[in-house]
Amino acid sequence: SQLFETILRRTTGLSAHDYLSQKILAPIGINLNDVGLWFDASGNNPMTYCCIDMKAVDFARFGLLYARDGQWRGDQILPAEYVGSSLTANGWYGYQWWILNAAYFFGEPAAIEVASAQGLNGQYIFVWPEEDVVIVVLSQYSHPVEQGYVVDLTSTPLNFPDTCTARNSCPGAIGPEV
Repeated sequence: SQLFETILRRTTGLSAHDYLSQKILAPIGINLNDVGLWFDASGNNPMTYCCIDMKAVDFARFGLLYARDGQWRGDQILPAEYVGSSLTANGWYGYQWWILNAAYFFGEPAAIEVASAQGLNGQYIFVWPEEDVVIVVLSQYSHPVEQGYVVDLTSTPLNFPDTCTARNSCPGAIGPEV
């Protein structure tokens, strides 16, 4: 997934963050001032395998874009063929989407088949296109904007997406995971 950065930059001339912002997020009405897009520790390479900070309503907009074949209010933002292929399982995985089907559940039948973007420590976007349903689940998390969005494991406090604290699943956590 991290190779998307290089591929997008070479084919479009835009960084992955600029492409996402200009071609997808802004056209579906997401305020880019409310979005945190993370960089690796060098501060130069957009992280494309994880680490987008957005409000639940904005993740829901993104999910609806996929539920509606790449269309947003009459405009085709993503090619419908790409969206369809990305939500089609090759086993239990599409293009960056987990497909919750019998293969995903180790052969157990799934009552319904939905796609899921699965983030760190219990964050999800569930998309059920047939019913035009999107469900977003986020953990308790907030990141001080003034801290920036460059991964830095040497700073105090550490600067990285910390979703495990709210779920009590960080290394060294005491008590049951939430």
